[in-house]
Amino acid sequence: PVMFDAIAERENSLFLLIAVNRPELRLKGEFLFDRQHHLLIFVGSPWLSKTTELSSIGLKLNDFAHHDSVADFLFLLKSNQAALEDGKELTRKLYQEKELVQVTLESIADGVITTDPQGRVRYVNPAARTILGIAGPIVAATRIESLFRLSHEVTAHPLAMPDCSDKVASPLPENATLLGAEGQRCAVEGVISPILDRQGAFLGKVLVFRDVRSQRRLTRQMKYHATHDV
Repeated sequence: PVMFDAIAERENSLFLLIAVNRPELRLKGEFLFDRQHHLLIFVGSPWLSKTTELSSIGLKLNDFAHHDSVADFLFLLKSNQAALEDGKELTRKLYQEKELVQVTLESIADGVITTDPQGRVRYVNPAARTILGIAGPIVAATRIESLFRLSHEVTAHPLAMPDCSDKVASPLPENATLLGAEGQRCAVEGVISPILDRQGAFLGKVLVFRDVRSQRRLTRQMKYHATHDV
């Protein structure tokens, strides 16, 4: 045990008191020695590391004096906890929105390919994989021009893909056919658009396209009948 005289000699030192019957009650402060009356007076505050400990000792933040450093610490801790909870809620909402976008892209019938600013493929949805005839993984840093090769349906001449350099969406060339992974050709239509942030900075491209073989076959048949029917 600490004796009276030993405490009196260490006046203005910092002490931590723990209640014998209530170990959750801890006080941090100083002893003042009243020499005239030969008394030791303890001046301090509860020692807490988190705001949830207040209820265990029957206190609230408003019970502390405004100048109390413990109150300042607890208010700061409470603010940090609130900011942490807000951050967790924002993270949860962003995750939900990302999941919703992911599910949508995985479900739609149109092919979707996204790239980084350098034109390297970042994402290919299942519909795009089907149209392209891709079953396995895509090699890292593959450029979209290597994956999505276009040629003219009639002349078979290669067609250039719009580059979105003016940050405006552009349709794919007319009468375009896509050369698939196994050499198959597929008539396609689509639009390639820039991906911009709120400040207008270029983040990449998104290509949305669809298989239009049936539509073009029907168009050719209609043209044929229109010119051959009596």
